[in-house]
Amino acid sequence: MTTVDDNESTLTARTPLDLRALRIKRVIAHVIFQKDSKGQPVQPQLSTKVLDLPNDALLELEDRIAKALGENAASLPIEFFEQAAGSYYAHGNTVLSARTDDEFVEASQEIAQLLADAQLSRNPPGGVLLIVQASLKLGTMPLALVIKAEAQSGFGRKSDSGEVEIEVIKELFLTRRQAVYKVAALARPRQQSEAEAPEVIGWLFDSNLTRRDAQVRPANYFLQGFLKAKVRETGATETAAFYRAVTTFANEADISDQERLQVIDNLATFLAREEITVFTVQEFQETNIPEDIRDQFHEHIVKSEIPLNGIQLDTTHIKNQVRKNALEFTSMVRINYPAGEDLITVVGRSDDGKGTLVRISGELLKAR
Repeated sequence: MTTVDDNESTLTARTPLDLRALRIKRVIAHVIFQKDSKGQPVQPQLSTKVLDLPNDALLELEDRIAKALGENAASLPIEFFEQAAGSYYAHGNTVLSARTDDEFVEASQEIAQLLADAQLSRNPPGGVLLIVQASLKLGTMPLALVIKAEAQSGFGRKSDSGEVEIEVIKELFLTRRQAVYKVAALARPRQQSEAEAPEVIGWLFDSNLTRRDAQVRPANYFLQGFLKAKVRETGATETAAFYRAVTTFANEADISDQERLQVIDNLATFLAREEITVFTVQEFQETNIPEDIRDQFHEHIVKSEIPLNGIQLDTTHIKNQVRKNALEFTSMVRINYPAGEDLITVVGRSDDGKGTLVRISGELLKAR
């Protein structure tokens, strides 16, 4: 099992969830099916007992989950807009605190049914739904994981026993076989007193999202339909949203190619500053947007629902974009260059109107 030092740092709704100290207590697996050819839902195959994994397989499962949901999967804090009885949040809390196998199994079955019902079209594939009761930080932090493993194939049939076989779990989670994961996590970060309401925090993992991807767009059926949640706005998500809004505006605004290039370059320089922790839209607009289109820019930012009263600067989701800019042409030619440096100038259109004249600072070093 992967181990880490158990430090005293406080886990909050604005911090990533680190699963490297995962300890599993109970685990069960159900099978979710894609809708049939007529678009009708197929009832999930619900297991009725906790998986009895050998100790070595349990330790390996802990390690595989921690690695699968590690550096290559974005951990996005989420907040639940539905917490009533019968919701994922309610059943997830039961998984979190279940004291008996029966209580755990019943809550897990309800969760599986919720996911099956949330798959309203044939687009979401079937897969194995692994539900885990666990803990972090040497057993002091209760954790519930709901993992949908969307396998490439092989999940269109039910087993004769009605239970998900251990071999299926091993194939999906204990091998290097590529699978797509969607994961909901609930944790109770600190010990609660009798007088306090439980503090439960949620996260979403999705192997289709990476920390290098500025397009942070989880599957709606899983996030909103199943979890009844939305991504909690953090510095990283707000900075990425601001980046997308500015680049979209620059590419659609009625400005010259060089002005377009300048806005994108200025954006990279603006977000790469290390001496600030918070920035505002107004601050960027006044120094980087041509005066005659600032009203249009402001309108676009408002429509994009970007906060105007301050954004915590965090380029976690857009590190590559801040480091490197690119010019793409209709001829499929692409020029990559370091962001924030005055290396490219768009001179204008060619005389025949079919090309773009670009001046590059520096002499040609080599071709490859």
